Order: sequence, then structure tokens, then C-alpha cells
Amino acid sequence: MIVVYKADYKAIEKHRTIQDTLYLSDSIAVSGYKDSMQIVKSIKEIKNKDEVYYDIEWNPEFLATFINVIKPLNDAAAKDNVKMSVVISGVDAEKAATLAKESGINAEFLTADEKLLKTMMRSNPGIVLWKNGVLIQKWHFKKLPEWQTIKGKFLK
Repeated sequence: MIVVYKADYKAIEKHRTIQDTLYLSDSIAVSGYKDSMQIVKSIKEIKNKDEVYYDIEWNPEFLATFINVIKPLNDAAAKDNVKMSVVISGVDAEKAATLAKESGINAEFLTADEKLLKTMMRSNPGIVLWKNGVLIQKWHFKKLPEWQTIKGKFLK
């Protein structure tokens, strides 16, 4: 499990125009049936509407840690059918998906409270190895051994 108690990014405000459709609903009687009504929708108007959204810009060092440390670990573990998950605070599912895409990590991304994650791991990100629900080992991302070492020492 990769523990990320603080996602390091900037949210950049942007604007776009979208089309907003207004509908009219009406009920009509259906001939040949007693007390039978049908609802009919029709387009009343299509308007342009300005919308604010936020583009995510990940801190380059933070993203590099995921690309250069976490992704190789995930790729090596996946070859041995060991699944990895990333538990992160301070982001929603959409932002987590952008981190997964930009880092190339194919893992489950989950969210949790920052205090909970800091209690588990003080490194940001940190790596926690679990085996059958038991915590086996924790590593700072800068002191992470090679996958073959982890596999040989802890996953016998």
C-alpha cells in the first residue's frame, strides 16, 4: 500500500462555455385508453453557460517520485500477482485518476483522512507491506529496497 497523506498539486482555475438545454414537459391523453396519460418532453431552449473548473498541475518532484519509485515497484509486484493500492488524502476520485494517468500507475486509488494516513506513515509517500491483513514492514520512499529483495525477505 502506498500512503500519501498530502497530495502535492496546484488547482488552476479555468473557464469554459457549455450548452445548457431547458426542456418543457407536458402530459397528453392517450386515445383509446381510459384515464391514460403520457409525458412528452420537448426542447424549450439551448443556452450557452459559463462554467468554472479546475485543472490539476502536479508538483514535478511529487510526480517524479511516483514515476521513478512507485511505478517500478508496482510493475514488478504486478508480475508476481501482488496487488498495490494507493491511499491518498486531499483529493477526490477525479484528481486521483489524473495522478494515476500521469504517473502510469495501474493500481486502485482510495482516499482517506490525512490524520489517519499520518498516523500510519510519516513519509509522503510511504510504502506499507501487508500480508494477510498483518503489517509486515514500512519504508520511506527514499529507502525502498528493490522488489526482488522485498519478495525474497518478506513474501516467502
